[in-house]
Amino acid sequence: MLLRCSQFGFDREKINQRLASLRLSKADHKLAQCLNREVIAPHVNEIVEHFYDALLFHSENQKWLRNDEIVKHVKQTQQKYLLSLGIDFDSEAYFENRLHIGIIHAVIDLPLGIYQSAYSNLIQYIIALFPESIRKNYSDNLALTNFVIKITSLDISLAIETYHHSFMADLEDEVETAHSRESKLKNLAETDSLTGLYNRKYIFSHLNKAIGNAHQYSADLCLLMLDIDHFKKVNDTYGHQAGDEVLKQVAVTITKTMRDRDIVGRYGGEEFILGLINITSEHAKRIAERIRNTIADTPISINEQVIQITVSIGLACLDMEDDLKGLIKRADMALYSAKESGRNCVICS
Repeated sequence: MLLRCSQFGFDREKINQRLASLRLSKADHKLAQCLNREVIAPHVNEIVEHFYDALLFHSENQKWLRNDEIVKHVKQTQQKYLLSLGIDFDSEAYFENRLHIGIIHAVIDLPLGIYQSAYSNLIQYIIALFPESIRKNYSDNLALTNFVIKITSLDISLAIETYHHSFMADLEDEVETAHSRESKLKNLAETDSLTGLYNRKYIFSHLNKAIGNAHQYSADLCLLMLDIDHFKKVNDTYGHQAGDEVLKQVAVTITKTMRDRDIVGRYGGEEFILGLINITSEHAKRIAERIRNTIADTPISINEQVIQITVSIGLACLDMEDDLKGLIKRADMALYSAKESGRNCVICS
């Protein structure tokens, strides 16, 4: 199957279906030869000039064909098109050619309405050029007129296929672009730009919902407040770029240690907030210790310098009277105790 036919699904069965819908049959091949011999070939240049004079007469069309080089090229294409009009119309090659022409017009953004109007003008002009010998014979005139209408209807239908395909492709691109833009905006609204974790506003929203669910279903929930020890010293010693890298690496370590259902965010500065869903205080403390140990045992290499990092963690588990503010306050108090106790430790409230 040829490229365009394959692209638009025109196998032999679909080609036959399209021809049958327009009542084009083997008998019409003789009419195609007659049309070419008696009308198209003797007047092809005249038809082309008339076609584009009519097309360019309307100012709305001129913006689509304002470039002389484009007009010259399209006229040459139009001439080839006319000389092949209806010739071997039931072949795959004919369908391939017509689909290709339709794609060209779609690519130059010629509106489909103008395209169809141009075809209407073309049909009328071709019929007007029938020789007297055909016009005087009623049956010959009717047969050839009907053929012109059928064969141009075939070509128009194939052009519409290409326009529809082009429109759908553009629409899919627009939808994909819109989704990508929406995703980026959502990501900007929800995440911390440095660490990629949820930002403070978004994690508060999630934690409020989680606390509401925990109260409703009498489920366990624990909160960790994590702070990087002596982070100011890191910035002062190695620079803020190194400090940023430390924050990113700590965020990665936390994320790898947490479970999928848990909530992780940057609370601000060098502080992180972690919501552990449906978990006992003993299990939460084990996770907190695992995070602390992993960070302490994983030096961070930046610009050939090795930076040793530790963290302090405060743990608070949800009581029935707790709201988010109260839970954060208790976890923060536990974090303060961890700092006062020498850092690099986990304290439960």
